[in-house]
Parts: sequence; C-alpha cells; structure tokens
Amino acid sequence: MTVHYDVDRAVVTVTIDRPAARNAVDSATAADLAASFKRFDKDKELSVAVLTGAGGNFCAGYDLKEI
Repeated sequence: MTVHYDVDRAVVTVTIDRPAARNAVDSATAADLAASFKRFDKDKELSVAVLTGAGGNFCAGYDLKEI
C-alpha cells in the first residue's frame, strides 16, 4: 500500500509512502489517494484531513517513470 490512512479523533492523516521515489505519485498511488479522500468525505465524524509524505519529502509530483 502506497498510502496510509490514520485517524486520531476528528483528524485523519493521509501519508504518501513511496520515499524511494520521493513520494512521486503513480497511478496506483493516485487511486489510493482518491479512495482515502472519498473515505474522509463520507465519514461525518472527521473534520480535518492532513496530507503528508513519508521519508522527509512531501511529493515530487507525478512519477515520470510511469509514462
């Protein structure tokens, strides 16, 4: 899994976990991110979503190796 979804009370932290690729987003990661934010949107107990990246990098953008 390239995206982690962690809930703490009313806050969810969505973490892109591809540090070897500087958290570049490929199609699988994009699908995981979309599913995570749909899940967040449906849960009325949650009020805040934080998007972060693992390994000291937020996100290098789209993974050009997939093109």
